[in-house]
Amino acid sequence: VQTCALPISGLIQSGYQENYREVWSLNGCEIVIDEWPGIKPYIEIEGPSIAKLRHCAKMLELNWKEHLIVSTLELYMLELRISKRQALQIMKRLVID
Repeated sequence: VQTCALPISGLIQSGYQENYREVWSLNGCEIVIDEWPGIKPYIEIEGPSIAKLRHCAKMLELNWKEHLIVSTLELYMLELRISKRQALQIMKRLVID
């Protein structure tokens, strides 16, 4: 577990949560594979332009028309077909106090 210097600034840690993440580079973009409990792994592509993002998606054989711009909370809601309140309850259980 890696710690940081935030307590020095007066912040108090109220919880800790873990997910699994792999980070890759491709053609000037960052490709991230995220895994969270209860939902399928998903891919994030970050890059300097929409053209680069589209090109990387094509290189990975991903259908650009199926891309989403959502938060992890929204992914829980979409994939599990649950309300925001229910998704927040799930995510709260993932935080270790």
